Amino acid sequence: MAFRAMATCFGTVVVLALGACSPEGAASGSPPAPISAASASPSDRSSCSSPHAKELIEQLVWEGVGKTVAWKVFPDRVPDVTAAGKAHFRITLQGVATVPGQNGARPNCEATIVATDAHDLDPNDGWLQSAARTDASVRVQGPNLQSSLQYAVQPSDDGQSIRVSVSGIDPFALALAGFSVGFSNSELYARREAEKAAKGGGTAEPTAVPAPSDTGAPAGTTAPGQQASTEDRYAAADKALNGAYAAARARLDDAGKTALRDEQRAWIKTRDASCSEAKIAAESGGDVAGGSAMVLEVAGCKAKLTEARAKQLAAKG
Repeated sequence: MAFRAMATCFGTVVVLALGACSPEGAASGSPPAPISAASASPSDRSSCSSPHAKELIEQLVWEGVGKTVAWKVFPDRVPDVTAAGKAHFRITLQGVATVPGQNGARPNCEATIVATDAHDLDPNDGWLQSAARTDASVRVQGPNLQSSLQYAVQPSDDGQSIRVSVSGIDPFALALAGFSVGFSNSELYARREAEKAAKGGGTAEPTAVPAPSDTGAPAGTTAPGQQASTEDRYAAADKALNGAYAAARARLDDAGKTALRDEQRAWIKTRDASCSEAKIAAESGGDVAGGSAMVLEVAGCKAKLTEARAKQLAAKG
């Protein structure tokens, strides 16, 4: 997939629309290729504050979100994730400045791109932290996700539209994708609970929705729906383990029961240490640092080890 090339030139040239990364452009520092165009009046053609430029930049952001979701989650999630993100976020360009070109070159533009939600965003989000390691300007301040942006606006060859070339947008799109996945998952989970209640003839109980995303760390997405599924898996594994333990214990004499009890207690300590938040945070390189992502990782780790222990005890029979 062309988007995977992003890792080799992240933040150097725009690959969101073209789907390719130019090693020559990255090495030479040449400006990124034009990537989008829209109708514009002559006065808009080279203005950094052109509303058409802002429209095209926003289009590129959401294209980047879609490609990130297709790469890190599943392609069929792109429509609902993008729709959820657009419903939650308002994108603006702030502090727009024109930087004069040198030796007759066209001026370049600098701005802070901001995506604003109605509520504070989680600064510990996994995808946000990954983006920030690539571009330190990507950060959260209250309800705002923001990043520095460089772009150029120029008339197209036919003189009837403008072309916008952008660099530095990929990390911002990555972070925005993480939050958008969280919002989308929350909505899917709410719909699932409503459907369950409708089938059961009852009323769906209110559910606490954690910070919209702690998705992304290498383990993939997190949100209430996935978290509930992982916790259900852990609960089922724990139930199977208790059954296997009881069955194994019933076949032993007193000395054997004592030995099995001590073995099980030691295993529980080992499992809990292996699935501790500190260990998971260290092994993820900081991608998973708290929030619902950590809850999901801990539950998934314990579920996996508990399933293996249940099979081990069952084999003792």
